[in-house]
Amino acid sequence: MPGPVTPMDDSGLVFSCHDEEGLIEVVDDFDARALYFGTPARQSAMSREDPHRLVLSYTRSMLSSLLFIREPRSALVLGLGGGSLPRFLMHVFPTCRIDVVERRAKVVQVAHDYFHLGRSPRLRTHVCDAEVFLREDSGGTYDLVLVDLHDQRGTAPLVSEAGFVASCARRLAARGVFAINVWTDPSERVPPPILRDHRATFEDRHLVLPVTGKWNCILLGLPFPVASYTRKHLDAKSIDLQARLGIELPQLLAELAQANPNLRSSYP
Repeated sequence: MPGPVTPMDDSGLVFSCHDEEGLIEVVDDFDARALYFGTPARQSAMSREDPHRLVLSYTRSMLSSLLFIREPRSALVLGLGGGSLPRFLMHVFPTCRIDVVERRAKVVQVAHDYFHLGRSPRLRTHVCDAEVFLREDSGGTYDLVLVDLHDQRGTAPLVSEAGFVASCARRLAARGVFAINVWTDPSERVPPPILRDHRATFEDRHLVLPVTGKWNCILLGLPFPVASYTRKHLDAKSIDLQARLGIELPQLLAELAQANPNLRSSYP
């Protein structure tokens, strides 16, 4: 359990603690509440007035994955932070079951105590390393596999290990979608080992989505070859989902087409 709440001071600090991996801080700034791991980079952010809204653009970009599947019945989220993705999925898809893997027990507690991550039979949290979960858990497959593994230095080293993307892909249902958030140097975008692993795993089902104005890049792995998706279908899906979810999916679809010639050829 976290220690006592630190009274908010002029810096906006709400709570602070340490675990074996370092500092964990919760900070309020006007409407936003943010999670930090001892560096200026925000690990997570939440609107205090509307906790279910996805504040950070990279989280909305990750959910461009919803363009390519039916309504998800199950999701695996690797990396919790403040719980933005599972909190949103639980809210908008009331029958979706969600497994979350987070190695830091105090991060899980902070997400529940300070970031409105509800407790539900549909939400199972596994406090362990992602590689251990992927290797040992026999919980089946998922319609969504979302990877957001970061530490205070950037993308977690595990993500660059050969075979990591393939191990995630094995947990996808037949029509499931994979999305991974990579935080990089903007001069490089996606580290070559991660990009090679992703392309080797998904081949003609691979898409890249740079997050506008950020150091994030989202890699998507689709259930079908990119050429099988028509402009008419994707346009209609993006408009419908924008109305339902409050995510700018028509804009994200246009950015996907711009960044991926294989999609642009069928989406002129």
